[in-house]
Parts: sequence; structure tokens; C-alpha cells
Amino acid sequence: MFNHCSTPSARWSVGPDGSIQALLCHNTTNADLDVEVHGHWYTEMCFSYGDKSNTEWVYEHGFIPKNNTHDSWPYFVDLAGSPELVSIKQMWIHELELSPRIMLRQPDSEGIPASTTNNTAYFLREMMVTLCLEALDDSSDLCKAAVGAVAPSFPYIQVHGHDLIDDDDKLLAVRGLPELATDTCLSKLRASAHAMAANAELLRLSDPASVILGYLISECKLLRQIIHVITNNMPRDTDRL
Repeated sequence: MFNHCSTPSARWSVGPDGSIQALLCHNTTNADLDVEVHGHWYTEMCFSYGDKSNTEWVYEHGFIPKNNTHDSWPYFVDLAGSPELVSIKQMWIHELELSPRIMLRQPDSEGIPASTTNNTAYFLREMMVTLCLEALDDSSDLCKAAVGAVAPSFPYIQVHGHDLIDDDDKLLAVRGLPELATDTCLSKLRASAHAMAANAELLRLSDPASVILGYLISECKLLRQIIHVITNNMPRDTDRL
């Protein structure tokens, strides 16, 4: 089993016949991989296990690499509402090829600098569509107050008694819905951060060297960064049609 390194000294290569070879990366400059044995210097063969979130690292490999710049938080969409409304949401997710799991990237990762991130850039369009579907709820007074009464009208969704939503463009254009969707997402993220912080405090007392403790601390930090960026770049209803 080869160790992982973000700047690997070797890589795998698959030949035309299906054979697998380990090839050295001659351009590596990671001095941490150099070891001396009986006066001779060697370079440890390390491979990159890939760009993964801390959640994947913990569950797949049992450790978290230092300064992981590819961390992300798995946000699972809750399809609330009546059974008929949920079935319409599921149909939309399938037809639009959306994912019920949204990976919220680390705000200061490549392509999303924390100093310039805005809500539109942070939430990709398909993410916001999914979050808007999550926020629509025909049994929620909060949803009714924000966007109006919601009712299933298979295969569509009726909003405020006259807005019949039949495509994702119209869904995003519903006044107040992106704001409600963002608020719903933030509420769940804050609850997750609070629960993980509480679990980290308990684990700190019983097992301060635990890998899980390190994971909880790192993910609390990640969630705070994500919450900060989203909160400071909330969509405004005046920006909408």
C-alpha cells in the first residue's frame, strides 16, 4: 500500500495490454519524500489518492490530509411537502438530471475566492434549482408567507394560485423563492455546524487524539466559511424579475 501525497513522486500507467506500471514523476520537488538509508538518498514512492472532501478521506482512508484544498460539504436536499408534491419534485430532479446531494465547495478553493465570491457564483444554476425545489412546501406557513400558497398540479407546481411552474427558468423567477431557498439551506448548515461543534467538545474530553475529532473540527471550520460567504451575498428580491 503506497502512501498518499498531494505532490506525488509516482503515478500509475496502464499499458495497451492492460498491464499496470508505477512510473516516477521526475519533476517532483517535495523534499519530505527524500529519505536517507545507509548514506544513500532515496525518494519514497507516493501516489495521489485524488482530490476528495474530508468526509471521503475519513470514510475511505481513515485520515485527513493536511491543508486539503478540495474539501466540500455534502448537502442533502430534503423534499418536504405532501406526497403528490414530493413525487413532482422527484420527477423534476430526474428529468433535469439534478442531484439530491449538493457538494458545497470550500469558499477559498480554486475558482471561488472568498474575497470575491457572490451567491450566484457560489451556487451553480442547477444547485439553485434544486434548492428552490426543496424550499417549495405546500404544508409550510413559512413558504406560504414567502412566495404564496403552493399546490401540486401534476406534472406542474402551482404557486400563489396563478403561477404554474413548468420549467426551471420559471421556477427561478418566482419572487421570493431564491431567498427562501437560501434561508432554508443556511438554517440546515447552521444546525449541522452546531451539532458537529457539540460533538467535537464531547470527543475532545474523551479522545483528544481521535481522527474523528480532527474531522469534526475541520468541517465546523468549513461550514462557518460557507455560511459566511452565503450570508454576506444573499440574493435580493429587488434583483429579480
